[in-house]
Amino acid sequence: MTRLFLAVWPPEAAIEHIRSVCSALAPAWRGVRWTPEHNWHVTLRFLGEADIDEVTTALTDGQWPSATAYVGSTFELLGTHSVVIPVTGVQALAGVVAEAVSAPLEAFRGHLTVGRARRDEAMRGPLSVDPSSDSIPPCAFTVDRFSLVASTLTSSGAVYDTVAEFATSPGDGH
Repeated sequence: MTRLFLAVWPPEAAIEHIRSVCSALAPAWRGVRWTPEHNWHVTLRFLGEADIDEVTTALTDGQWPSATAYVGSTFELLGTHSVVIPVTGVQALAGVVAEAVSAPLEAFRGHLTVGRARRDEAMRGPLSVDPSSDSIPPCAFTVDRFSLVASTLTSSGAVYDTVAEFATSPGDGH
């Protein structure tokens, strides 16, 4: 059994957008351990401890709707421990893949985690760019594939390894 999740890796244009949002907002935040760029992803479903072969088999012959992901330009707090950038447009894909792997029904909130609370420190900082300054426009990209990702927790943070990829069907986007 391996710690697994299903994710969309953003393309370089979206990474540039996320860098811009983080550059504008992160310096004013305190109590946050920032997520390294190579770990930035949109989680479609966290599976926890699961069998790679079983999950891969469940997803192999599926028809997956493409989607257009819209990456926001603000930070939000997810619970008390995560700083995220909201991502919309992937809800239908997230629902279909969750059903395919028989994941329990739970509310989906599209996001990309950029930071987590440091141990025993309160997080605080601005959620958006000062409206009097130049705002950062949102970014959109086509989701043409998603990945099954293994997550290994280490003392220096999580290490992610894509173990399988699945293409979406062109023309099914929302």
